[in-house]
Amino acid sequence: ALFFDLLLPLTFSLLFLPWGFLARVGLAVLFLLGLTGLIVTLSRGGMVAIGLALIWILYRQLRRRTGRVSALAYVTLLMVLGGIALLSTDNPVSRRFFRHDYGTAYGRLPHMQVALELIRNYPLLGVGLNNYLEVAPQYDYTPQRIISQWQVPVHNLYLYILGEIGLVGLLWVVLFWLAVLRALAPAWRAADPFYFSVGGGLLAGLLAYFLHAQFDYGFWQHFTTLWFTLGLAVATGRLARQEAVASP
Repeated sequence: ALFFDLLLPLTFSLLFLPWGFLARVGLAVLFLLGLTGLIVTLSRGGMVAIGLALIWILYRQLRRRTGRVSALAYVTLLMVLGGIALLSTDNPVSRRFFRHDYGTAYGRLPHMQVALELIRNYPLLGVGLNNYLEVAPQYDYTPQRIISQWQVPVHNLYLYILGEIGLVGLLWVVLFWLAVLRALAPAWRAADPFYFSVGGGLLAGLLAYFLHAQFDYGFWQHFTTLWFTLGLAVATGRLARQEAVASP
């Protein structure tokens, strides 16, 4: 689901560019396949984060074409119709949110207790990269002994980073992410439709990832898609800024 966070908003945003018929159909097929993949993950955090990202992209694209009031009316109507369709039918999304949890939400709480205990003992520099699962069992004082039953990191990327590289490391990671978003700004604010769409899709995807990461972990050190997207965002922002300077 973290993979879809980064790519689905970008794919959706590209649909608003004036491609040829075959390109539009291809993008639409890829987008629908991605949505199917997201639903198969059963990730509630991913569904919510991507849903908000897609709504924001749709609103800003419609606002550029029809104005703020009309865009808000269209998006609101679509959200109401979509909510009725999801809640009034038996589908995997509604079942996941309102019926079957499989204990995953409850299991996250003991994992957070372990993470907080570990962080309390290693607040500044953490236990070292890739060492979380090696050290966490020593601080598992939960009645469930959750680490032995569910051998995964805490389902909160920020606590996970804090546990591995401490407050100093988390601060630099967050500053780095903010620098990427700042570098991307000339693209998603651009007048050019291409940079507007690509920049908006990248921004929405990264924000969806950062939101979803509060409820999931992901091995961020080795997540190639994340680092590629961050690099693509910086490159897109630089190209948009150069384009604006060349043709104001």
